[in-house]
Amino acid sequence: YSTPTEAQYAAENLADRAIGYGIPGYLIDGNDAEAVWRTAMEVTARARTGGGPSIVECKTFRMTGHSAHDDPSHYVPPEKFPEWEKKDPIARLSRRLLDQGVVDTAWLDTTQAEIKAAVDTAVERAEACPFPDPSEAATDVYYDPTRPVINQEGAAD
Repeated sequence: YSTPTEAQYAAENLADRAIGYGIPGYLIDGNDAEAVWRTAMEVTARARTGGGPSIVECKTFRMTGHSAHDDPSHYVPPEKFPEWEKKDPIARLSRRLLDQGVVDTAWLDTTQAEIKAAVDTAVERAEACPFPDPSEAATDVYYDPTRPVINQEGAAD
C-alpha cells in the first residue's frame, strides 16, 4: 500500500487505461467536490441508460496513513503534505460556497458540528456492537448466481 502508482503502472494516469477496455476514462481533480459530483452523475446516468461502465480517476492525496499504525512519513516525501493541505476538498468547497454567498460561516459551523456529532454517534454505536459470528465472514462477499439481484425499486430482477 505504500508503492507509488508510477512504480505500479506504465500509464501516467489510470484513466488512460480505459481505452484498452473500449470504455470512457475520466481524469478529474479529486479535491474538487463539484467536479467529482458532476462526473459521478454523468457516468452513473450513462451506465443506467445502457452506456456501460467508465473509469473515473480522481487525483487526490491521503493526508494520513492507511490505518492507525501506518506512518506515511516512511514512504511519502514530507514536502507533499503542506502542498496538498492547501487543496483540502472540504475547505475548498466551503470557500467556494462562502464566496458565492450560498452559505454563511454560521451555517458552515453548525453543519460541521452536526456532522461531527452524527459521526461520533455512529462510531459509538458501531463500537458497542458485538463482533459478527466468524462463520459469516464471507457472507455477501462473493457473487451468488442463485440469489436474485435486487433492483433500485426493491424488486428482484
